[in-house]
Amino acid sequence: MGYRSEIVLAVAPQAVPAFMTLCAKFPSVQKLCFNDRDKLQSEDGEYLFHWEHIKWYHSFEEIEALDSFMTALESGDISEYGEHGEEEWVECFKFVRIGEDRDDTEERGYGFDDIQLNRSISF
Repeated sequence: MGYRSEIVLAVAPQAVPAFMTLCAKFPSVQKLCFNDRDKLQSEDGEYLFHWEHIKWYHSFEEIEALDSFMTALESGDISEYGEHGEEEWVECFKFVRIGEDRDDTEERGYGFDDIQLNRSISF
């Protein structure tokens, strides 16, 4: 079984070439994002990936590679992925993870204002 999370990863058009370089370097990332996701939206050059119940373990090559990519975007240096522009890369993606535990959440990136983490009480 294992611990599962719900994940949304969105990549803006400016960062898509670097993301495709990541996918070329790591076929496991390409498989995860384009074959093993639950939902894929692609419009206006951007991508949104959604996984409903995924084992998001950093011991998996594809997870570690995606984490390194997001860290590079946050640092503003994605030259490893072939991009050298002066873009605010942290604004070119959004990552949200909700784990099984009530307080286990993670948000990264500043793009995509319409992607938000919300918790509410239903009755």
